[in-house]
Amino acid sequence: MGLGGPLFEGFDGALAFGLFGIPGVKGVEFGDGFAAARRSGSAENDPWEPQLSAPGAAPAANHAGGIAGGMTTSAPILFRAAMKPTPSIALRQQTVSLEAGTAAELIVTGRHDPCIGIRAVPVVEAVAALAALDLLLAPPAVLSKDLPNAECWASEALKARAENTAQ
Repeated sequence: MGLGGPLFEGFDGALAFGLFGIPGVKGVEFGDGFAAARRSGSAENDPWEPQLSAPGAAPAANHAGGIAGGMTTSAPILFRAAMKPTPSIALRQQTVSLEAGTAAELIVTGRHDPCIGIRAVPVVEAVAALAALDLLLAPPAVLSKDLPNAECWASEALKARAENTAQ
């Protein structure tokens, strides 16, 4: 298991929290997402199998999008963010004049993006990277009572990860 933890420390929760901070994001799904609700549990199961290239195990499927129980599984993280269309379009729209307290018509003028989806891609990628980095730098969810403080443990864990990555 990798980044994240159970309950409030979950990777998917941290990622969704960041994604919903992007204006225009109205939905987030992981792995099979909402389609999983229409399938049986056995069809959505991500069984584990021995990993041939390194010690340990890896998921044989990735219906959950690389996250199980709030923790990353070593499978690719798969998620989708749904964006609402921009309402600033060159069509007359109904609104209310707060000053007059009556119905009014809004006419948007000037240059506006008709599709924010294209510009949203790098923003979504950056938020995903920040969420992963935030969890990578966070102290562990469960600390041993033998350790004096979380920062000591976290710095040793980060040092060990850096050494393993460099090899």
